[in-house]
Amino acid sequence: VYAAIPGEYAPKLALGHCAERLGRPHEALTLYEAVRLRNPSLGSAAFGAARARLALDGERAREEAVHELDAVPQHSRHRTAARTAAVRIGIEYVRRAGHDDEVPRRLGEVLGRLALLFHAHGLTDEEARVRMTVEVWEAVQGALARGALDAEGLAALAAGADPRLGLPPDEHGLREDLSRRCLTLAHQAARSAAPEDATVAEILLD
Repeated sequence: VYAAIPGEYAPKLALGHCAERLGRPHEALTLYEAVRLRNPSLGSAAFGAARARLALDGERAREEAVHELDAVPQHSRHRTAARTAAVRIGIEYVRRAGHDDEVPRRLGEVLGRLALLFHAHGLTDEEARVRMTVEVWEAVQGALARGALDAEGLAALAAGADPRLGLPPDEHGLREDLSRRCLTLAHQAARSAAPEDATVAEILLD
């Protein structure tokens, strides 16, 4: 199909997906970028390019993947999903960073992106907002637990974050707030008709 209509987006996206599944991220990135650069509004191309960048795992993989997602324009229906994915990439970086001195700065970036996601980029669903907040709070708590962030650093993060996020300035407050939000998620899961969500609810309660 690509040979017959090389200018169409769909064959490139399909081949990019195949290249990903076959473990060829360079090839996948070339195909996804061929679509994304011509039509930045297509979320499929942006998400594929971001995945390929992360799979290449270079020194700047995270920044390049986030750049792909940030390039999804405001008028695209995929903008909110792209900004959500960018926050999650930042969270994953913090989780893997160990004692990296960059962790406080990276957490500040994540909090900034989370505030924009909630108040500028269209994530209005309350359940989704609670889930995203829990993910970020857990990343902060993890950084505290392994010593990548200290009490003074947490206080500075809270002071510099958008006050509408409500990040507690101390570890006790953070744990209490995280516990409260996990209970909210547990109640959400318990209301679901899906049988597997009952197990999720129990995990969240634990």
